[in-house]
Amino acid sequence: MERASWSSSSPSNSPRKGEVLLSFCDEEIGKSFASHLKSALNKKGIDTVRQDVEVIGRDLKCSVIIFSPNYPSSASRLDEVAKILHWKDTLGHKLIPVFYEVPPSEVGKQSGSFGEAFSLHGQDSRAPGWRRMLATVAKISGKHFENRNLSFYSCFPSSKLGVMFSSVLCVVVD
Repeated sequence: MERASWSSSSPSNSPRKGEVLLSFCDEEIGKSFASHLKSALNKKGIDTVRQDVEVIGRDLKCSVIIFSPNYPSSASRLDEVAKILHWKDTLGHKLIPVFYEVPPSEVGKQSGSFGEAFSLHGQDSRAPGWRRMLATVAKISGKHFENRNLSFYSCFPSSKLGVMFSSVLCVVVD
């Protein structure tokens, strides 16, 4: 699976202040929801990146994980969530989960369509840790986007997007 790489306007590969890591399933939302979120954040002066978290994660202040039904089908995405949670716990990294067409309870319990995608990892030794991690993330306050037929801007009005990220703006853009 090819991962999208959104580079910021920064000429170097190292993150600048104000950058947010976006983690999502390319096949489901890469060209729609995620691109709208990236555009809306950019309009607020917040650059977004989508690269190897090993390289850039420690320098970022915030991550947005967009959980969708097929998100857990990729072991690399689940490993990415584990890294982001580690930074949250050890470095004060901010994490904003967005639940796109999947309820937080399905993420936490790995049930429903989310659970079906997660089941691809049946015998993987990392699966128990991923289960605990997803249960933790599902309890973090975020945004539940239930219906792809609703417009992005009806769920994230421009005025409210700043409010949603206000808890991280002072950390990310200072």
